[in-house]
Amino acid sequence: MLLRLNRPTCQHELRCVSCMLSQVFGYLAEQESTALDKDDLEKAVHVSAVLLGRPKFIEYLNTILQESMDDRKCLWNAFLHDVDYLSQRTSAEFTLAFDTLPESIRATTRELLGWLYDDVFVDGCFRGLPTANGKDLNRAVYFDSHEKANPRASKICPVCLQPINELANAECDHFLPRNHYPALAIHPDNLAFACGGCNGKYKLAQDPLREGTTGSRCLLDSYLPYERPAEDEVDLQFQVDSTFRTATLFVAHPQDDGHASERLGNLERLYRLSRRFSSFLPDTYCELADQIRIAIGEGRERDVVLGQLQSIGRSRLPDYYLKSRLARWIAGTDFDQFYQCYLDPDWIVSWRRR
Repeated sequence: MLLRLNRPTCQHELRCVSCMLSQVFGYLAEQESTALDKDDLEKAVHVSAVLLGRPKFIEYLNTILQESMDDRKCLWNAFLHDVDYLSQRTSAEFTLAFDTLPESIRATTRELLGWLYDDVFVDGCFRGLPTANGKDLNRAVYFDSHEKANPRASKICPVCLQPINELANAECDHFLPRNHYPALAIHPDNLAFACGGCNGKYKLAQDPLREGTTGSRCLLDSYLPYERPAEDEVDLQFQVDSTFRTATLFVAHPQDDGHASERLGNLERLYRLSRRFSSFLPDTYCELADQIRIAIGEGRERDVVLGQLQSIGRSRLPDYYLKSRLARWIAGTDFDQFYQCYLDPDWIVSWRRR
């Protein structure tokens, strides 16, 4: 993520889901019977009634019970290990454990956790887990809580900073893809809303911790939602002339862990932000001129135009991220060319056509 995100208030309820699942897997790990006793499970573990009433949920648990007790214990330990992944975010050695499980129990658990996300969290709700507004937890309630917790980023994609107008235009991004890390399918620290372009066109199912089939990365090599935003470390640099326009992210304020260049490279691999910001430059360049013309009317004095650029450059609004940085760069580096173009009444039309 580029922007820093605050945790939604209903993250507590999502953590309760992870806690419930860890208790369920712990219960299954200790059972000698291969047939689930629903009444005994309900007494031993606080399981949402909406899940116990779903035959699919019971079917998955019975399938897991067909695995050996040793494999069930490995599942329990792997789940506990993986859901605690953020506590290891500064470790260069930590790896998630789900992929080390035997294939059979891994496949069943992946299906179970995917079903919980799709059928319960997205299409239904976790009845019995009311949030602060009294509504049972589901994706729509989570989106509303996410918006309220992040007014600076409200309606703006936290990755590319383009508008997100409503829930239908936002996608719930599993930053660490759920297919590789099923324990994080409904993990509150792994869910953040992004625009359809970032999630559905660029990132897709790419894994921040893997590159291709052989490359592997640690958590230190990634910017993480809620914990390690890119905006704390990177900035934009520009090159603009009559034929060539680029906006390139670069490490401006590296942390002292030695992984800044890996994080930036990973961000670019996942979202292609420099290329996308570069494609926005012609319109952004012209929007700056339009905004200044509207602000000062017929004024053409050099100092007035420069003052307006500097004012825009000081903006902290999230949807001004590209515009404010471009304005600062023009004011400090490229103002002579910008001012000459600004004085040309045909400049805006010709620039957009280039």
